[in-house]
Amino acid sequence: MMDQMHFEIAGVGFSTSYPRTVDLQKPVSDYPVDFRKVSAGRGADVIDIRLELVNASEIEGLIKLCDSGQTWSIFREGDGYVLSFNPISYPGTPLWLARFNQDCTWVTIQCSEKFIDESDGRTTLLNPVRYPLDQLLLMYYLAGREGALLHAAGVNINGRGFIFPGRSGAGKSTLSRLLADGQDMQVLSDDRMVVRKIDHSFWAFGTPWPGDEGIARNERMPLSGVMFLHHSQTNRVKPITAQKALESLFPVTSIPWYDKDIMLKLLRFCEELITNIPSFELEFKPSHEVIKCLKDFASSLGV
Repeated sequence: MMDQMHFEIAGVGFSTSYPRTVDLQKPVSDYPVDFRKVSAGRGADVIDIRLELVNASEIEGLIKLCDSGQTWSIFREGDGYVLSFNPISYPGTPLWLARFNQDCTWVTIQCSEKFIDESDGRTTLLNPVRYPLDQLLLMYYLAGREGALLHAAGVNINGRGFIFPGRSGAGKSTLSRLLADGQDMQVLSDDRMVVRKIDHSFWAFGTPWPGDEGIARNERMPLSGVMFLHHSQTNRVKPITAQKALESLFPVTSIPWYDKDIMLKLLRFCEELITNIPSFELEFKPSHEVIKCLKDFASSLGV
């Protein structure tokens, strides 16, 4: 008999089944509440995950695609993948192995005994569906469905959505902190956003992985613009070419450069995104004056 736990990111349900004989730690304890779901809809966007309490099976002979050098490695197995979680602080047998198909619609995770705690008459299983597995699964799932995970902040201004991609230090958290004080504005995230094409329109979603400001909302917004951040002594929005936008977008998009098929899908999605959504540079100084600059710009776009 199995129990289930559900949560949702960017409209994608993560439905985890686990043995009823154990208590599953709810990590997603570190997720904001509105990403946790009592039950997941059984629509097309569901990743079915099954946890098994067995030692990780053999991976020798599989083709290694990438080694993070710290916590995980990924291998090719037939048409699917095997993700091995083996932090350098735990040498030897992987703590868990996650097998998933090419479409990333099902995942089987073999959890070693190191993920099980026996105390006070209870058997507790540490939930492996957390970083880095959650982000890696979402990246693969979105790649085949016209979507991508970006290092970006995002704000809804009177129904218009804008994302602000940037590497660490670009100003995502600073800008988010300032915009959080603006009227008719809702900041969805200060660090990670998902962009998806749904029914021929582009939508931006908040994610449960906040930055320094701790902003993470399970909301979506229609996307009206992509703005790359630059620190300045003035506040100004200026359009940029598609080529410059793509050159700036690729480094802040979660792309498995080691996996040619998935890489090409994500590169094509980035190109389609920039082709259809206007791109800009936002020069801003760290003051609330940027609120008026962005509100005026959003209003200039019309209905």
